[in-house]
Amino acid sequence: MLANTNFSDNTIGYILDGVMDMKSLNNFWYEILEKLAHHDKVNLYVEDENLDSFTLNIILIVTLFPLEYADKFDKIVFVAPGRKHNALEKLKSLLKRVTIKNFEVKDKKHARNWLLSN
Repeated sequence: MLANTNFSDNTIGYILDGVMDMKSLNNFWYEILEKLAHHDKVNLYVEDENLDSFTLNIILIVTLFPLEYADKFDKIVFVAPGRKHNALEKLKSLLKRVTIKNFEVKDKKHARNWLLSN
């Protein structure tokens, strides 16, 4: 996993790369909690360009943590290959209090712009 901090002060961005072990997942959650200590609400950008499989990484990221802290997220963006969008759409129903959008990898610039818009 590669953290990308080139967003705004209340936005966390990650590009998933390779295997995500429990240590990486814990670091991911810790960084979100650190942001939440300074902001009432945060935005989350998650990009997964893995074309070969639908990794468990994205499932863990988009369900377990946001379910507990759903009221602390303003916007969440998932950038993933097209065939992953159906599964991500189903996850959106679990997080009804958060504005969530899915974008194709080719549209990641548009995803970032949407996330940073008011």
